[in-house]
Amino acid sequence: MSPEEDIADLDRTAAVLQECWLKEGSVIKVLRLLLEDLGPSDDLGETAFGVVVCMHHAFDMSLGEAKRISRWHAIGGDLSDPEIEQRVGTLVPRAPEQR
Repeated sequence: MSPEEDIADLDRTAAVLQECWLKEGSVIKVLRLLLEDLGPSDDLGETAFGVVVCMHHAFDMSLGEAKRISRWHAIGGDLSDPEIEQRVGTLVPRAPEQR
């Protein structure tokens, strides 16, 4: 895939995640959708990187904040656990021109 195609794919994923957040208002549902989009992988590092990049791209979230979500999931955090809602709080979608 070319760099332009990668960015277009990331933009599409970000738009889907933002739409999910606006519709559902649930971090859990956003993360589940993202992990479904990333697909299964035996490489936790690859999954973690995907979560960090996509969450940072879609929402007004620092890379450090996105990394904490990814690390929590990688160590076995349950995506159905309401604690993740408290850890993340409110997500603020980035405007397309801010990505």
